[in-house]
Amino acid sequence: MRRRRIAAVSVLGVALVAGSLVVASSSALATSAPRSTSCSIPDDNHWPSWVQGRPAGIDPHTTSAIYMWHDDGGWHIRVTHHGSNLRTFAGQLNTGGAFVNAHAVGLEKSDQFQISSDRHAITFVFKNYGSIDGIDFHTSCAPSIQFSYQSDGAESPPSGIVIGKDATHPSSDPFEVDRVPTVTTTTTACQAATDDRWPSWTQGRPAGIDPHTTSAIYMWHDDGWHIRVTHKGSNLRTFSGQLTTTGKFVNAHPVQLEKSDAFQVSNDKHGITFMFKNYGLIDGLDFHTTCAPSIKFSFQSDGGESPTDRIVIGKNGVHPPTDPFLVDRNSTGPTPAP
Repeated sequence: MRRRRIAAVSVLGVALVAGSLVVASSSALATSAPRSTSCSIPDDNHWPSWVQGRPAGIDPHTTSAIYMWHDDGGWHIRVTHHGSNLRTFAGQLNTGGAFVNAHAVGLEKSDQFQISSDRHAITFVFKNYGSIDGIDFHTSCAPSIQFSYQSDGAESPPSGIVIGKDATHPSSDPFEVDRVPTVTTTTTACQAATDDRWPSWTQGRPAGIDPHTTSAIYMWHDDGWHIRVTHKGSNLRTFSGQLTTTGKFVNAHPVQLEKSDAFQVSNDKHGITFMFKNYGLIDGLDFHTTCAPSIKFSFQSDGGESPTDRIVIGKNGVHPPTDPFLVDRNSTGPTPAP
């Protein structure tokens, strides 16, 4: 089961500030007048790839979960459970932008769906008897969305929150989804505002990432950065790493981690640290960067510096000359870190 580490946020109250909510019935459609304040992300595109696509198996006869995804129709949330007894699902969504074109899906009279008057927040309480309830919405000028869900009055377990066609689970509830970085249009300029144009020798997934045959740290870039670790055998091996940049790490999330694994992004988003307890499976993390001219990588295997021939970069299997090492956007190969 895949689990993503998404930035945790503080819990929002079920009720927002009194008087700021607009109640919408199941047939109501919430629309927004054009905003006079300009922004660099006016439309609903460029949300991360792992939130895209409807999850499989949204079936009240077999599943009990909160499902959410994004596609060309905007954002979608659906809740259901197996059985005809009463289950209550609640949620609070918050953004620094605006929620627009929000409408309820399949709600009954006992369900509640509310949009704040400033369009920064959505709340809902669904009384579910085994059918499918939900909401759809778009965003405008929204750099991120904070999601907080409750099931029967308690925080929803992350395993009961399913995101996108790949059925990703957040690492915590509440959690935040950040937009994929786009070219900046503010007066604060930076080099390499987006996550493309990393060197060709970093591109493409290395061949042979197989826990039955190999023991290595693999990393590559394609539609973002990826790190995977594994080893041959079922004994315990510990892989750890530290990544730093003068830009920012964004949309970072772990891949296939277990409870004993650790993964953290620094508050200023200049650093990532991880420690994976590996028993022969594949652990890893994915991330993007913004305004990052270079990245410093430092890896350890079982407490010591990783041998450079066990660090494999890109589809051509490049090895760094040292550990730690530096990847510069304009470099022809990895270089020793200062």
